[in-house]
Amino acid sequence: MVETSELVHYKSRFFDPKTLIVAVSQSGQSAEMVRLIEVNQKRAAVIAVTNTSESPLALQSEATVLTWAGDEFSVSCKTYVTALMALKWLGHVLCQGDTRQARQELEEAAPAATTYLANWKHMSAP
Repeated sequence: MVETSELVHYKSRFFDPKTLIVAVSQSGQSAEMVRLIEVNQKRAAVIAVTNTSESPLALQSEATVLTWAGDEFSVSCKTYVTALMALKWLGHVLCQGDTRQARQELEEAAPAATTYLANWKHMSAP
């Protein structure tokens, strides 16, 4: 795992056909993601995990996993959680894991989060 700005500025050796870059970005249009696409120049394959289908990252990647978290109005909480879920699923796909089991586990996440949030005061009380 490498921070995008570190990859772009200090790890250019990773931009080669043997590398698969999984780039995660809520908007897919931050300066780091745009620079990643520019520096890479299609040398390494890129899978985008993003909430924005028309972003430079999504449009210039070999594959895109859209999180469909909806609009954010503050801190990117929804897209953070959905990106984690997308990465879990993508990990199973790339490593030839049991995607059916991963999907079942992910389907249980929303009700679990709903229950947790409904009882947040009890969960955070000393």
